[in-house]
Amino acid sequence: MYNDDVVLALVQGSRLANRLFYLSIPPNIFIDVARCASRNASSNGWTRVIVEKPFGRDYESSAQLTNGLKQYLTEEQIYRLVFGINCVFSFLLIVFEF
Repeated sequence: MYNDDVVLALVQGSRLANRLFYLSIPPNIFIDVARCASRNASSNGWTRVIVEKPFGRDYESSAQLTNGLKQYLTEEQIYRLVFGINCVFSFLLIVFEF
């Protein structure tokens, strides 16, 4: 069976295997993708997920998405990006934070 951590260990040696997932996908599949990302993420390094807004249709749907994501990721692993005029600036801030 394919094991992502074994492949990364062979390729990267002792370096950390940090992972960044950028989700520019419909909100109805955020949680499924977060579940797969958290299952397959390396224990050697950090995992971050950038979620491109809009994040739900209203407060209740946004809260449901947040709670669903938090089943698999911590708040520190979730970044919500407002796509638009400040997209490049926001992305640069996120990159420099890592």
